[in-house]
Amino acid sequence: MRLPVMLLWFWARTASAGLLSASGVAVLDTALAVRASFSSNERIVFQQKVFNGVASANRIQFKFVVTGPTGAQVFEHVGNAVPGSSGSSASQISGVPISQFYAGPGSYALKAQAGLDGQTVEQQASFVVTSPNIILIYPPNGMQGIAEKPLTFRWSSSGATQYRVIVGDSPSFYNSLFSQQTSGGETFLSYPDNPPDLRLRLAAGQVYYWKVEGLDAGGAVVAVSAMPYNFTVAAAPLTKDLAVTRLAVNPAATALDGSLSFVITVENQGGTTESGVPLKFSVGGLPAAGTPVAMSMLAPGEPRDYSVLEALPVDQNQSLAIACVEFSDDNIANNCKTLLVARPAAGAGGDNKPIFGKTPDLSADQLCQAIWQLIQNSPSAGDMTGYDASCEDGASVEDLQAILDGLKGDLVRISFSGPPLAPPVQPPQPPAWIYSESAPPPAVVLSPDEDDKAREWSGLSQPIFKETQGFVLKTPRAWRRIWRQLSAEDPPEIDFQKSMVAAVVAGRGARADRIEMEDAAPSLNEFLVRYRLVVNRRMLEIEGPQRAAARTSVPYLLRVLPLSPLPVRFEKTKEMP
Repeated sequence: MRLPVMLLWFWARTASAGLLSASGVAVLDTALAVRASFSSNERIVFQQKVFNGVASANRIQFKFVVTGPTGAQVFEHVGNAVPGSSGSSASQISGVPISQFYAGPGSYALKAQAGLDGQTVEQQASFVVTSPNIILIYPPNGMQGIAEKPLTFRWSSSGATQYRVIVGDSPSFYNSLFSQQTSGGETFLSYPDNPPDLRLRLAAGQVYYWKVEGLDAGGAVVAVSAMPYNFTVAAAPLTKDLAVTRLAVNPAATALDGSLSFVITVENQGGTTESGVPLKFSVGGLPAAGTPVAMSMLAPGEPRDYSVLEALPVDQNQSLAIACVEFSDDNIANNCKTLLVARPAAGAGGDNKPIFGKTPDLSADQLCQAIWQLIQNSPSAGDMTGYDASCEDGASVEDLQAILDGLKGDLVRISFSGPPLAPPVQPPQPPAWIYSESAPPPAVVLSPDEDDKAREWSGLSQPIFKETQGFVLKTPRAWRRIWRQLSAEDPPEIDFQKSMVAAVVAGRGARADRIEMEDAAPSLNEFLVRYRLVVNRRMLEIEGPQRAAARTSVPYLLRVLPLSPLPVRFEKTKEMP
């Protein structure tokens, strides 16, 4: 008799079972607005909704669980329940302090569960919690004389989606100098090394302040550093950098005879005032009338415009215009600018615009002449007066264009061979070495009257290059130019009809006290010069500012080698302590 009763009871339970389905979960702020990012000092609201398809005599039980950035459970709430009637039901818990379950900045997950008659449904929603405080790390508060280039700001993560770095010259940040956001959640950002806006350039001795703000995905500030830090920067090194920043045609000033009005902008991007530097300009391989121009005094950061009215050569319908400053500085790549122009239509003038910019490709002869013009303007070219150039028969336009592009981008190394037009006239003189009190003495200097093949000069000088440079000198003019940057005395006499000079000059801040040339010998295809930078052991024992002061001078090495027509390649080997 018990079996029928059991069957009847089981049937009754089945008939009253609910049928739950999930219909929504949300994470809200106290204003009941849906948000995906919160600060750890806020309160939060959790909400879930379900739909019951079959009424039940039992109650729907709700549960809220939160897991932290590591996946571990950090919060649980149970006890909310509603009748198991059919239709929609909801439950929420309001005003939960995030600090109650905060386990560090990062992504959190809400798991909302509802159960009825043994059935459980679960819904999930994720949200981000950030710290309201950002800890500034570098530069630390009060740091002075920062020489780092570029200056990189660093701070601790608060879990924000993005950060904004603000720099100003007052702690109130009124009319701040600089404000820039990170691309993502990075905790570092570099200040522009050489910003075009002079106001943004950090000045030595000026006290600057910086702070960081944390932003959510919508750009709202959700975190901020507690107090601004201050710092000062060191005086910028006195670099030499004259740049041709613009070469353009002024269409409105085209002459009736078809001459084009060119505008050339030269800017002193270095730290020293320059004057008397020649500005060369040519069109189609021919120097413009009145050029080169000896530029008057140009202060650091000062730009200056020059106007030149020049026609294209009569045998050219399109030409390459080249503007160059003849100046051996720390950034040779920006010493020249080129512009491809085409002859304007007959009778063009006034407001009639010439055709320039995108034009058909240059011919092989025009490319050859453009290459020759850039070679003549190269600081390592020496005296090219009286020389002419021709390209090998069969050289393709593509190859010549690649060479031209490489020269313009400072990607092609130029070497020169052949006798000079005039013998050197300077008598041999011993070099005047530049010493540093904290640096080692220079290597022994061989007597200038020995055979060329045994002559070598090495020592210390003020930096003249940013990076270590290896190059060959094959003319008296190039030899004198480099020598006078290293010594105040007249250069020794060298027979460049038989010899050439291999030069290696360490770059600014190079970790070296002298340079040694391991080998210099020709092969089938090239003349290879192998050298290494040597660090004295005593220098490795000096730390901090003392070591920086000990490197105010950099080493160089000049060695006379037999003249070779082969291209010379310099190879740096491992530094030696």
